Amino acid sequence: MLLVVAVASLAMPSSAASKPSAPSITFDRHVVGTAGANGWYVSNVQVYWTFAPQPTQTQGCDAVTITAEGATQLDCIAWWGQTRVEDPVTISIDKTPPSLTSVTVKHGNRNVLLSWTASADTQSVQVARTQGKRGAAKVVYHGTGHAFRDKRLRPGAKYQYTVTAYDPAGNAAAKTVAVTGTGPLVGPAPGDRVSAPVKLEWVRVKGASYYNVQLVKDGSIFSAWPRSTSLKLPRRWTYHGRRYRLRAGVYRWYVWPGFGELAKAHFGRMLGGSAFVYIR
Repeated sequence: MLLVVAVASLAMPSSAASKPSAPSITFDRHVVGTAGANGWYVSNVQVYWTFAPQPTQTQGCDAVTITAEGATQLDCIAWWGQTRVEDPVTISIDKTPPSLTSVTVKHGNRNVLLSWTASADTQSVQVARTQGKRGAAKVVYHGTGHAFRDKRLRPGAKYQYTVTAYDPAGNAAAKTVAVTGTGPLVGPAPGDRVSAPVKLEWVRVKGASYYNVQLVKDGSIFSAWPRSTSLKLPRRWTYHGRRYRLRAGVYRWYVWPGFGELAKAHFGRMLGGSAFVYIR
């Protein structure tokens, strides 16, 4: 946004007066401020008028600096003898950007759902995605909604999403979130650094009545059969008669869907594998 000086000119021959041969009247309005969008200004605005020749009388034509937000009506009237010229103008100011109070991320299988909460004066929202450290920003959404699902992400790839809210004047508020793409195992994201409590989450498999979750660090150390699509890891457990506890380091984990009765151990293909870093 740039500081602009807008000049509106009103010129009329003096035929409106009694002497057609007299010089014409020039009546200029000057508006100085930072222009936004849709005719709004996003800064204080100075308004003043210049005349040639000087009028014999004026009303409402003194220079004024407008600081109040909203619409301000001005009306400059000037007289040259019996000739009267009026210049009404409305100056609209909005210096306050909208608010963007939260941006939340929900991972899916090769997709991510971004949700946001914006103030009532938000006119539109833009979402730009950047992949990697040197990737170019790409606008992937522009509209009036409160959520957007980005698809075809690569598991393990790093992304940044910048959500920007705009009001009618063009003021903007933005928040940026970092996202790691996930596959069927959606949480923790690959390579995430997590601390207790550790919650493992994966996508639902149609027809599955339970799942087998295995945690590996220096060999198989944990196995469980939850019926839901999430599992909170205990800090201590026993596996094959040996006691374990969560220690700092890299853990890999895998999930298989199970069908029918647990006792029959009818498993489908492995849903996926991922890894996280546990820190204490």
